[in-house]
Amino acid sequence: MKYNLEQAPTIHTVHSFGWDSVRIGASLQLRSFIVTPDALYADWSAQVGVPLTSEDLAPLQQLGADIILIGTGPEQCLPDMAPFRAFVDRGQSIEFMSSTAACRTYNILAIEQRKVAAGIILPLGMKP
Repeated sequence: MKYNLEQAPTIHTVHSFGWDSVRIGASLQLRSFIVTPDALYADWSAQVGVPLTSEDLAPLQQLGADIILIGTGPEQCLPDMAPFRAFVDRGQSIEFMSSTAACRTYNILAIEQRKVAAGIILPLGMKP
């Protein structure tokens, strides 16, 4: 899927995605990553089907975003919420959805100039 995001050329947005990759501007992401409107953090340690750990979440906690999106891979997976309690205690919203839904939602919030961060777990789908 391709997006037309000419109205937001100075922020990091998802320009396109396929089953195994996501394009953020000119950067092609082939591994899980974290993105904010101001920064892109490649090679996030999260993996499909592996529970998220405190170490996986540490980079997201340091970003100061009001809204945290977690793209859990091809399907929405609701994890054990214990590791996410720190986000809630700080008043941060955290949402879990499929990675494709997280990419779309992230773009909307980033263009609206919201304080958002998205952790996107790849791959987005099964190999065709």
